[in-house]
Amino acid sequence: MALASPVPTQERGITTMHEGRARLSFAERADILGLSLDDLISQDRQNVLAKYRQNVNLVKAALAAGEDLTSGLLGTVSGLLGKRAGSAATIKLTDVVSGNVDELYYGPLNMGTPAQTIQFDFDTGSADLWTPIQNSDAYNDGTHFNTAASSTYKNTTQPFHDEYGSGSVDGSLGIETVRFGGLTSTSQYFGAATHVSSSFNNNPATGLCGLAYKSIASTRQNPLHVNLQAQGQLAAAKFGFRLTRGTSTGAELTMGGIASDYASASFKTTPVTSKTYWEVGTNGMSVKNTVTGSSFPAAIDTGTTLVYIPTSAASAFYAAIPNSKSNGDGSYDYPCSFTGPVGISFPNAGNLNFNIADLNLGKTSSTMCRGAVQGMDVQDANGNNFAIVGDVFIKSYYTVFDFSANTVGFAAA
Repeated sequence: MALASPVPTQERGITTMHEGRARLSFAERADILGLSLDDLISQDRQNVLAKYRQNVNLVKAALAAGEDLTSGLLGTVSGLLGKRAGSAATIKLTDVVSGNVDELYYGPLNMGTPAQTIQFDFDTGSADLWTPIQNSDAYNDGTHFNTAASSTYKNTTQPFHDEYGSGSVDGSLGIETVRFGGLTSTSQYFGAATHVSSSFNNNPATGLCGLAYKSIASTRQNPLHVNLQAQGQLAAAKFGFRLTRGTSTGAELTMGGIASDYASASFKTTPVTSKTYWEVGTNGMSVKNTVTGSSFPAAIDTGTTLVYIPTSAASAFYAAIPNSKSNGDGSYDYPCSFTGPVGISFPNAGNLNFNIADLNLGKTSSTMCRGAVQGMDVQDANGNNFAIVGDVFIKSYYTVFDFSANTVGFAAA
């Protein structure tokens, strides 16, 4: 391994970006920042809203440039077939647990020659790969990518800028060799970040690896998984997430296939409706296996913790849970004694319930709990309100993202 970038001598501050291992939970960050849990959830809501507004702007730009984001959705995507049969690789992910909430999952990629191990948040709701480098203004505890130590790094001198939630990342566009386990992507474009905004403070991962479609890549370059397939590294144009509940170990991401223990599992699949951020259709939310409210599109997003649905859908969902009440800000409280089931109904896949324990973000009184399904209106490129379905739902299923068949598949975890 190459030496990572030098460690500055200044003391670590509580509001600087931390890298490489589990750091601060929702509740711990709230305490440090002097915020209530409600305030921190509100910040999360605003971050997700801003992230998808940026995504929609990128989709509109792709459409304006003449890109077709719907053709080939029922078959193999043109240009993705590699030159030879490849293989699959699995990396372990660390689950950052905050009370009742599995907040995010991160794991390692190896970058450069010789390889440097960098920790990434793997996000199906974005499509860029970026990491702070040695001269970044983000606090460096020795785990930033050191471009000077890599013989294969190339600086294109093109500017790199991306928006994530309420913050931004700036730097230059680089080209590097990136390894996912035993799989290698050569000439992989990535953002070599020299500025990381304060919204990434205390993030437990160093960088971000977007696993959505190229259409929402601000670099306009192939995401990592697409390059791996195009270079013949993958046995199949798919990847699968196993997300754990309440434990820091056991989560994993398999690239080029699925986990061996799911090889014979029965997956329920639903089609992707737009080659953007893994957008699928839904029939609506469900309570006690009955659909509530109306249908809406949804992004299946491993980079989001909670489930955000249109406000009208949230109202109908909690109306079906007796004695629930709105807090007037998109959040709801419901009786802690409620036993469900609750879920989401998808075309083809049908009704899929998620673990009722994951609906509970914590008690707000002796009898009431805050719901992890939140109301929020954000519009897609067609002006339709859509949902962002995060880890609260995803961790109840082994979830497969197939970018050849353009489907998302679910098998009970």
